[in-house]
Formats: sequence, C-alpha cells, structure tokens
Amino acid sequence: MPPTNLAKSDASTGARAIVNPRVFISYAHKDYEVALKIRDYLTALGVQVLWDRAFLAGTGFPEQIKAQIAYSHVFMPIITTASSERGWVHQEIGFAMALNVPVMPVALEKPPQAMISQLHAILLRVRDDVEHLSQHLPVDAIWSLIERAEVPRNALYACAEEAEDRAVMFEQYAREVRHLIGTGDAEVRQSSAMSSFHIPCHHIRHRDWGNRYNSNDPRSRHHYRVQRSERLGLEWHARRSGARLVICPEDIEKPSHGVALEPQPLRTRYQTLIDFLTAPPTGEGKTFEVKWAESKPLGENVTIVGDWFMATSVMGTRETGYRQTIFTRHTPTILERIEQFDSEFESTRCFPGTCGSTRENAIAYLEDKIKATEIRVVG
Repeated sequence: MPPTNLAKSDASTGARAIVNPRVFISYAHKDYEVALKIRDYLTALGVQVLWDRAFLAGTGFPEQIKAQIAYSHVFMPIITTASSERGWVHQEIGFAMALNVPVMPVALEKPPQAMISQLHAILLRVRDDVEHLSQHLPVDAIWSLIERAEVPRNALYACAEEAEDRAVMFEQYAREVRHLIGTGDAEVRQSSAMSSFHIPCHHIRHRDWGNRYNSNDPRSRHHYRVQRSERLGLEWHARRSGARLVICPEDIEKPSHGVALEPQPLRTRYQTLIDFLTAPPTGEGKTFEVKWAESKPLGENVTIVGDWFMATSVMGTRETGYRQTIFTRHTPTILERIEQFDSEFESTRCFPGTCGSTRENAIAYLEDKIKATEIRVVG
C-alpha cells in the first residue's frame, strides 16, 4: 500500500495543523542512494524534505546546514559506518538538540552510538529495508516527535534591540526562507501602523528617503540601507504568496513627544504604500488584503511569514522605530499566532466608507489622506 499522506491527517488541532512538515535529512555522500530513497518516501507523504541537494552554489555549507536545521520540524540523520566516522554528524545533531528540533535517527546495520544512543531510532538492518520504509518509518512516528515539540517552553527566541537590528534580522530570516521554500508559499501577515511596505524600495539616494522624515530629523545612510533590506526581504514573499495587512495610518499622524510629522513625510509614506499596493501579487490566485485599525496600542507590531518565522515588537516610537523585536522559528507558536491573527483580521473594520478588505479600498483611503495633507498646506 502507498504511504498515507501526512497532509491528510484527520486531526484538526495541535501539530497536525502543519500541512507539510519539514524534515532535514543529513547523510554521508557514500549513503546518497539510501538518502534518496528516504527522501522519495517522505516526499510521497507530503513532507518537505530539506537536504544538501538544495544548497545554493557559492554559499557556505555550514551556514546553509544551520538554516535548514533551524527551520525543520524534524532532523533525520542517517547513521552508517561512513557517517559515524565523520565528526560533522555529531555536530549537526548537537546543533539540532540545542535548537529543540526533534531528532529521529535512521540507523543502518547497527543502533546509533555516542550522544544519540538514548534517542529512539529507526533501525534498518540491511540497506534493502529502505524499500519497505512504511513498515519501519510509520507516519505516527514522525507526528509523535513533532507534537512533542509543541510545548511553548521549547520555543527559542532572538531579540533585536534597536530598529536597525530589527531590519537586519528581517532581511536575514526572509532570505533564509527564500532559499528554503522551494515551491511552497509564505504569506506575509503584518499588523502595524503602516506595514513594512511604506518603507521605500528605491536606492538610498532616492529623494523619498529624505522626504519621509521631518526636515529637522535626518537619518543616516546606514539606517536607509537596512530599512530598505527589510522592505525588499518581506516584499519578495508578499509578491509571491500574498499578504494580509492591518494598518492604522492615523498612528503616524499623532504627535510623538509633542512633534508631529510634517505634510511632506506623511505624503511620502502614504504614496510609498500606495505604490506597493498598486501592483498585485505575481503568485497565481494570491491577493493583498488590507484592513483598518482605528487605533493600536503604542508600539504594537507583529509580522508572520508563512509558518517559517514570526516577529513581534513590544515597544517603539516614531523617533526610535520599533525596538525590542522578538523573533522565533518555533512552528507551533507561529501557528497559534496565525490562528489569532486571522481571527482578529476577520473582525477588524474595513476602511471608512468602504466594504471589504481589497487593496483598491486601501489605496483610495490613502489617496484621501494625501489630499487632506495638501489641503492643510494650502490652508
């Protein structure tokens, strides 16, 4: 019988909400044929297999291996005499354990030794056993490991203290996912004052960079550069997979420390977001949905990219940007936040005077905002 597809589980809660689990296969090149058969078996189950055959030319193997393990739901080292003689297999296992990524060794010929001897392993006595993997590597064994990782305390976090650090980390995480995603989707969900897409995508010498800040509040080129990297990193996913945005334009109109944004910065920020929304996503059937939050708690910001990573900011001002942004790749935590985001999105108001969450309604509302700033200037 063909293997049961993991994506068709009847369970509706917990880790089973993961449609396509990600499994990273680690193996010695002498064992490539075995790894290939295991890859094919897992792919037939609906698993997204990450392995070195997907590595990009010209980039470092250690960095790519670390990224693939970090974004995996299960780490599967193939333990043979050839791999056991190489120190890297133990380094990779140790890295996975440090990230709380469940480890499922597949051992050929003899049980695993050393640091993974206490782990439950799939033991294939002879290499021909890979032809009957459904008997040795059942679906429930994979789900059991994934579900054990659901415990919130297993989530690991990284903190970006300053706005510039936040932008750098957004670019890094978005780039890593771009390299790993294959044919999958990574829809962008974001709730913030104006979203990352009111940041200019132009070169840092473009006039929009100077125009988006008050005349007495200039920023450095380094600030422009890292902000742009955040915009471009997230935009790649939004263009390909769509986006759901909750914005509160009124937030940037409020005086901060007694100082309001001048009309020119307001118009520039509104127009930049309009320009982004004007071109629809390139992915087939993908859309931009935008809703309006009448007000938001100071500094609140959440960004979710597929089920790959999430970032939340706990504080921020217009002068400092978002600070203390917490990033995580822990999929169960991300899935829970996606459920919350989507529920809140459905109950969030549409733009005043409109019905629905289309990008056209958002564009019309922002265009009215621009006209209002022009009227103030004339007055």
